[in-house]
Amino acid sequence: MELEIIIAAAILLALVFSATVDMAFSHLSDVGLRRLASDEELANKKESASFLREILENRPRFRFALSSVIQVFLICFAVLLTVIVSEIIPPKFRLLAAALAISISATVLVRQIIPRLFVRNNTEKKLLFLLPAIRPMYALVSFFVDPIANRKRAKALQRLETTLAPDAPKTAPTTTPKTFRR
Repeated sequence: MELEIIIAAAILLALVFSATVDMAFSHLSDVGLRRLASDEELANKKESASFLREILENRPRFRFALSSVIQVFLICFAVLLTVIVSEIIPPKFRLLAAALAISISATVLVRQIIPRLFVRNNTEKKLLFLLPAIRPMYALVSFFVDPIANRKRAKALQRLETTLAPDAPKTAPTTTPKTFRR
């Protein structure tokens, strides 16, 4: 059971980290991210600057990656917590009630309150500090999301082309317009 508790604590720490990045990212506008990327480039931090530009170009994908990772952490924590509580509290009803109460409390605390406290001051500096650790996670999730995103993008472009330039008739009309004589 000690191993499960250690893993649950590690998941909570990873959840705080991911939620803090998500919170910091949501506080910055596109202009703020561009300025931050320029500042990083001026400070000769090319890796951070290029990653910030990539995030800026693919903002929805980055948000999706963060949200996905956060959801996976929440699910893993809830399942692991149920296992831990089942070893401590044998009757099923109390087990489910305790696991639910602890999961909801931990989720609100770790997903909302702690990240907000972390990023309320110096959001940009904190985001820059956390970005190197997020890069591998983003790359992993992007690997799975890219095929879906590319297919959606192709369909959207096809719809846009159809809307902007609807198909013209394949052949010219063979009849000439009738003119009226008086």
